[in-house]
This record gives sequence, structure tokens and C-alpha cells, in this order.
Amino acid sequence: MEIESSALRMYVEGLYDMDGKATDLSFQVPLSNFKKRDTTYAPSNKGIGSDGGPSIFIRAKQNSNGTLKFSYDLFKRFRKSRI
Repeated sequence: MEIESSALRMYVEGLYDMDGKATDLSFQVPLSNFKKRDTTYAPSNKGIGSDGGPSIFIRAKQNSNGTLKFSYDLFKRFRKSRI
């Protein structure tokens, strides 16, 4: 899912469990977010097929005690496990 506002664009994929037992999410934050945007910038979706360019990948995975653990996903392991 692509999420974009006037401040940030990011892509989220994975599984969110309402019972809080099996949440496993991947967040992709493109580095292009860190450039200065014009005051007339209007958000527009690039589409889910877009790779977003150079990005930071963060993974949120549920521990056995039910809390979410956020970690840097250096090698994009989440995406590789889905292929």
C-alpha cells in the first residue's frame, strides 16, 4: 500500500493481525522524502508497482510476548521471503 502526504511518501506491505499474534510488516521510506519540497507540491500516487528508488527498509515483527519489534531491514529479507 502506498501512503503519501505533503510531508512523506512510504510503502507498507505485510500482515497485520488484529489479535496481535502474527504481525509482520515492511515499511519502505524512499530517500527522496528528504529533499525540500515546494509549497505548491501536490501528492500523487506512483502506484504499487513502483520501487520508490533508493530507500530505507524497516521491518516490524511481533515478539513471542506480543510486542512489536522494529528493526532495520538491510538486505530486504521481508521482500525476499515473499518471492
